[in-house]
Amino acid sequence: MGICCSNTSIKRVIDNDTARKTLKITAQTFVKESTQQLLEVYKVGNIIGTGTYGEVRLVTHKETNQQRAMKVFRKNTSKIQKEKIRNEIGILKNLDHPNIIRMFEYFEDTHKIYLIMEKCEGGELYEYILKQNSFSEFEAANIIKQLLSALAYLHENKIVHRDIKPENILFEETHLSPNIKLIDFGIATKFFPGSFFKEPVGTVYYISPEVISEKYTEKCDMWSCGILAYMILCGEVPFDGNSDIEIIKSIQTKNISFNQAIWLQNSIESRDFILKLLCPENIRMTALQALNHPWITNIEIPSPCKEAYTSTLTALKTFNNNNKLKEAIRTFIVTQCTTITETKELKKIFKAIDKNSDGKISKNELSLYYSRFFNSEKSDEEVSEIMAKLDKGNTGFINYTEFIKACVSDSIVLKKENLKAAFNKFDMQRSGKISTKEIKAILQDEEIYEENVWNGIMKECDRNNDGVVDFEEFCDLFFRENKG
Repeated sequence: MGICCSNTSIKRVIDNDTARKTLKITAQTFVKESTQQLLEVYKVGNIIGTGTYGEVRLVTHKETNQQRAMKVFRKNTSKIQKEKIRNEIGILKNLDHPNIIRMFEYFEDTHKIYLIMEKCEGGELYEYILKQNSFSEFEAANIIKQLLSALAYLHENKIVHRDIKPENILFEETHLSPNIKLIDFGIATKFFPGSFFKEPVGTVYYISPEVISEKYTEKCDMWSCGILAYMILCGEVPFDGNSDIEIIKSIQTKNISFNQAIWLQNSIESRDFILKLLCPENIRMTALQALNHPWITNIEIPSPCKEAYTSTLTALKTFNNNNKLKEAIRTFIVTQCTTITETKELKKIFKAIDKNSDGKISKNELSLYYSRFFNSEKSDEEVSEIMAKLDKGNTGFINYTEFIKACVSDSIVLKKENLKAAFNKFDMQRSGKISTKEIKAILQDEEIYEENVWNGIMKECDRNNDGVVDFEEFCDLFFRENKG
């Protein structure tokens, strides 16, 4: 059986002063079971995919008119399958990486569970492999680098995917401007370092020898990544057969072949990269090691212009998040309302600053770019101030949502439709007013805070002191500052 970590912790009551520092507003704050009915929020469209779990449908968010993908699970399944559904929700809601699919919210009724996910316009990597047969080395290395970044992030957070394959990699827009998204965490699970899994799961073409032997670690994902790199470069799988039994025997007994003519066009580094993944687990590269392989580091991805860097770094420097409700509104809009186009340039800059591609920005990485564009004697001090503002969990890093939240243009945040969507998220009773109880219901995290914490948040926003926040007061959190 697979291993699963418990997230249970001892609750503690936190006072007002401490809460100002510890109450975390993150991407995960709003990824919850909806208090509304599905059809109140979404218009349900056509089926765009199917699986053993159920189906994927196109849905349109009624308020923002944004299209999303809805993964539908049937509840009339075994107890084990139900546990896997809950496990997938538990994992997805806590992920925050530019190359991992984002979950917005989920719904549940008597018969089904509905996961609302990002919709990727570009389709599956598998479809493009069938159409193109093979990719250029630049295209292949760019795709694999993004996958490795996602895997490095997952493995550092003690999550193993266990089903890496081209069907589970989507292009966000098109393969010509390929930002990829890793999807389908149905058999992903938590792991403990030094422990082994025994459950033989995955898709036969991509499973590693140790999965077949039923004693494996997170490095099974790295074997699958090697299979994928081979496929993208030559259009074929390295281990084949006429049945699952033949494929498994091939995986266990055959050596990698680079005999196809196309390999004469591909570099020595590409073959070396694959060989260092399709090898025994004890010498197989980790995701971080693979990111440092010459085949990955030698690719040159066009960098954003100087003006894009300077405006982004200036936004980081001037960002102010001292009002909890205002920070929460901004977080909601960035994670739930913005479009791919609105955040595309910021995503490129995030990836550029994230030099080691681990899905987060360290102080050293930020300092490198900050000192390059701002020749200030106070660069170290200013970078420390940025880290203190944005590193909400005191991890030593700025994560993806923290970065986007600080840098996204106010013109996007202040769109009336975005502010209205955020207001309605808090206005759970649809009364046209937000109460302290509703603020608490949305922002409450794993800790227990004294009531004056929530009263304090209300007091910062309730301009007329009537005990609730109306839409004008809600918007005034932003417009009051802009006027000043």
